[in-house]
Amino acid sequence: MSPQMKRKKKSVSPNLLRFLLGVWVVAGLSYWVAGVGDLWRIHVHWQEIARPPFRFDSDQRKIYEGGLQPEAKAAGLAAGDKIEQLNGADYTGLAQWDTILEDGQPGDILDVGYARPDGKTGTATLTLTRQERAATRLSPVLAFWQDFFVVGLLTLVCLLIGYWVVFTRITDGNAWLLLTLLTFPGGVFILPWHASGVALALREFWYQTGQLAGAPALLLFGIYFPERSRLDARVPWAKWVLLSLYVAGVAIIYPSLWMEYYGAGDGPFLRHTSDIAAAVVNAFNLACVVLFMVLTLDKLRSASTQDARRRLRVLTAGMSTGIGSLLLVFVALPHFGIAEYDPRFYLLRYLGALLFMLAPLTLAYVVVVQRAMDVRVLLRTGTRYALARASLWVLQIALLAVIGFRLFLPMIERRQPQPSDVWAAVVFLALILALRFG
Repeated sequence: MSPQMKRKKKSVSPNLLRFLLGVWVVAGLSYWVAGVGDLWRIHVHWQEIARPPFRFDSDQRKIYEGGLQPEAKAAGLAAGDKIEQLNGADYTGLAQWDTILEDGQPGDILDVGYARPDGKTGTATLTLTRQERAATRLSPVLAFWQDFFVVGLLTLVCLLIGYWVVFTRITDGNAWLLLTLLTFPGGVFILPWHASGVALALREFWYQTGQLAGAPALLLFGIYFPERSRLDARVPWAKWVLLSLYVAGVAIIYPSLWMEYYGAGDGPFLRHTSDIAAAVVNAFNLACVVLFMVLTLDKLRSASTQDARRRLRVLTAGMSTGIGSLLLVFVALPHFGIAEYDPRFYLLRYLGALLFMLAPLTLAYVVVVQRAMDVRVLLRTGTRYALARASLWVLQIALLAVIGFRLFLPMIERRQPQPSDVWAAVVFLALILALRFG
């Protein structure tokens, strides 16, 4: 063999990648369907859901001061009590607790074996009460459809676009990174805890994996899309150092989660190391967001064509707005007691969720509409144009429906509109104008 000859790089089999995509589609859509079913049950059949009588530390199993409900206090439980048994069985983890609440109904009896801080033991017998309805003035069905717009419709659109892009570019690494990013919103808004048994384990695994995969996918997407960053070309080892630290943290988090759900909680050593791993992962997540913006802005400056510059401008605006709203509304403000389980800030949380969805929808827009990855479209130009116009009208009609809920419901209930109703209408009307004339 001539020394000038190079060994051809071995690529992954497309059939194997198609199989992986099929598994991803089944898992993602199953998780979505289960989450929408939970949403319907929470809003429409909320009287059948038993609320947790207390909250406790999943590792030390001690009841929190602020988590005690009246039924738990009446049964004799107190803050600091350690959970030893549930319904006569030794405590084995959060999966046992979630199963009891999911399979139980208001009126069921729950026996809780506990140990006091002074060493005394006992059993408290309490009656489960029904979950309180979500804070909204809408009827149960209308409240479901309002939340479905973000939790169901927009997350499904993201999933379907991600599947389509990977299907048309099955061997493109950027397509798989895009699919990971478009799967992430489902994990933000769809939670896995309204399940039991094997379904709970599968949903929890999908949820945690999707959450943990979002940040590294964002970093790598910022490096390689639409072309490799010149900063990465200068220091290619930097990303591997960051990813190595992240993988080390994740390798500790997964065993910790297993112990919390099925091993009666972490021991002292694993609890200490998992706290360190969580701090490393959180720092990595924030670093990925910052680095993504830095890399994208640098590419905006060095873009070789006007088309590339336009795509990067759209990407920068949408991603910064979406990620910024997520950090502000769901991360920063709760530290100040704002928007955390407070009915007064329901509209703020809903608006934050809508603004966050600009991030994945911008990704989809750049890839599909602006053809940043040369995605193959199997439709005629006229059909594509009609489909795009129809999609835009559907989105506008959905926003108009939300405005109607907020403005006309007070008239139906014969009461005066609240300031929040008016502000909601103004915000959604602004979104419609942006879609129509933007």
